[in-house]
Amino acid sequence: MEWKTHSEAFTSEWLIRYVHPSKAAWKDILDFMLFANKEGEISPEKQTLLFSKLTSPQKLKLLHRLPKKAIYIRQCLKDLWDLKLTPTKNLDKRTMASESLWFNHEFEMQGVNWRDRKYFQEIIDVNLISDIFDKNTNRPFKEMQWRYWISELHRAKKGVRPDNAFIISKADIIHKAIKNIPSDIKKRARMRKHEPRIGDIVALGRDNEQVIYGLYIANPVPSITKIWIDSSGHPHNTGEIVPVGNKTILEVTMWKSKWKEDRVMGPKEAAFPANTEWKIGKKHARLDGLSVKVSTKARQNAKMKPPPSEAEWKKRLLQQQLPFKKVWRLKPKYASQRDTIAWLKMKHRNLYVPSRDPSLIDKTCKSCRRHRESMHHLATCSEICDGYWSEIFSLMDRLGIENTKTDIFVILGVTGPNRTTCNEGAGILAIAWRCLYAETVGSRIDKRPPQWDKTLKRAISMIIGRVTAYGEKWRSWYLKQRYRTKGKIIAEKYRKLKLISSDEHGTYEINKELMEFFQDL
Repeated sequence: MEWKTHSEAFTSEWLIRYVHPSKAAWKDILDFMLFANKEGEISPEKQTLLFSKLTSPQKLKLLHRLPKKAIYIRQCLKDLWDLKLTPTKNLDKRTMASESLWFNHEFEMQGVNWRDRKYFQEIIDVNLISDIFDKNTNRPFKEMQWRYWISELHRAKKGVRPDNAFIISKADIIHKAIKNIPSDIKKRARMRKHEPRIGDIVALGRDNEQVIYGLYIANPVPSITKIWIDSSGHPHNTGEIVPVGNKTILEVTMWKSKWKEDRVMGPKEAAFPANTEWKIGKKHARLDGLSVKVSTKARQNAKMKPPPSEAEWKKRLLQQQLPFKKVWRLKPKYASQRDTIAWLKMKHRNLYVPSRDPSLIDKTCKSCRRHRESMHHLATCSEICDGYWSEIFSLMDRLGIENTKTDIFVILGVTGPNRTTCNEGAGILAIAWRCLYAETVGSRIDKRPPQWDKTLKRAISMIIGRVTAYGEKWRSWYLKQRYRTKGKIIAEKYRKLKLISSDEHGTYEINKELMEFFQDL
């Protein structure tokens, strides 16, 4: 894991904490620095804006609002935006009414320039998608209604009534822009009646009144047991019964906590971005589940790209459905890291063979003397297959290790559709490739023909040595700790193997077939 990737996950975590329902002085300071206007009023969008679809100049403008020496929080914002969080395309897992109208991920307000947008945000108080809906009809405002609101709110904010031409032009701009919003989004943004279950935390709201929270009670009349929310977002039962009456029951978004009870985020229609499922890389998660671990993994996956060798091997092996994910996960058992280098380079197509050496005049295979010595040829050469690979296959058959007599198996360890050999088989292939490559290089340097019988003996000898070292490792581990107060035995998964078997005390025995195969050489 790259440390920079992990540190970026830590810094971006501060903005997730910023959305957390708990109250803190540093959040108020950040609100003021990022979202306060000249009069000191905080924009109602606040946290919504950070998770909306902003252009690069708009992000830069937000960063410039921070003091010059606020280096750390500036980096936190950059690292959050580097995650490229986008809401899920499944609208059922989103609350469209709470999302930004002007910086939405799904649509753009066409025909509205930045001056008009600023006017509607500051004078008409239109920021969220819910702000364009008439609560009485549960539909977007009509053009005549926009004229009325522009006239009234402009006079309330500016102190003078605008002329009719101005009112008509502004109403026409906002009405046409709303018409261009996709109809399915407008349908999803409508207020829906919430039917809570008994004991659910709900909110009661009415126009121009503060929302109150409580536990829902259905009988004898719909009411709530009032709760108060502390500065950390935890609910506390007061025991006071409040009837629902003519108030609206609102669904509440909860912030899932790992250790204690869940926190109250607020009414779902005003809890963006916490009420939305986000796409991070190839996974989906809510903000309360976006931990440092998840963030780090997403950043790593974004940087990880399939090696070009995958496409090349598919073309050369004439197979388009190769299980490369399983190929890369193979862990050669018994083999050391040095043992795996030749096979790993072969899979990545980085093995330095004569066909890649521009200084060589004679690039033909030293074994068959007919074809160019390429990476693929090392697995298909008739002389090498008869003198070397056929014996490796024979050994695997005697040991009961799944294999196929094909070049695909020799190069990648693939045994069938979406199947690969076991880790023990991978270990044998890794050591076999190490010895084969050493022999091809040695024969070319010494100007002699390859000796595949000696190469085979060397490979089998190395396999026996590695398997013996494995048995000695577990035997030594057991002897060192057997007299401790809580002495342990060797787990069965480390004992019952195909090349070696041992008891719980580390007394091991190498497979007789392997030893007999070596003696017969």
